[in-house]
Amino acid sequence: MNSNLFAELVKGVDRKMRRQNRKILLFMDNASSHQELDLANVKIVKLPAKSTSILQPMDQGIIQALKLKFYKQQSQCIISKMEKSPLSGTDLLKEVTVLDTIYWINRAWKDITSTCIKRCFEKCGFDKVGEQPLENGSDNEEDDDTPLAQ
Repeated sequence: MNSNLFAELVKGVDRKMRRQNRKILLFMDNASSHQELDLANVKIVKLPAKSTSILQPMDQGIIQALKLKFYKQQSQCIISKMEKSPLSGTDLLKEVTVLDTIYWINRAWKDITSTCIKRCFEKCGFDKVGEQPLENGSDNEEDDDTPLAQ
């Protein structure tokens, strides 16, 4: 990530939010590429220094879930190839392409549930204030009116 790419991406999100007549809050870490920008529909709030590992939902389980799903895809591929080929497991790994890996990551990400993501946000202290129903409609819990600050 660099400053120019960051600005281009975030300004694109801002344009999209403006078209949809929505305003969003975007939490960011303190990476040097995350520069201050004048945006109409996106407000950027930077996490406190040295708190990313505690406050970032990706670090609270989403990355781990993604890796587990990725490794499952990889293992299934290797086992399948072992059943069809006399090569050893190490040699079979050499047959894996970058494209195979991209497909596995894509499938693994699609398998991450909205419930997993929601729980990781909750673990970081994000409450249900302003929460939208989960896409799959599986959220049967009562609404919690506790403010985010608490």
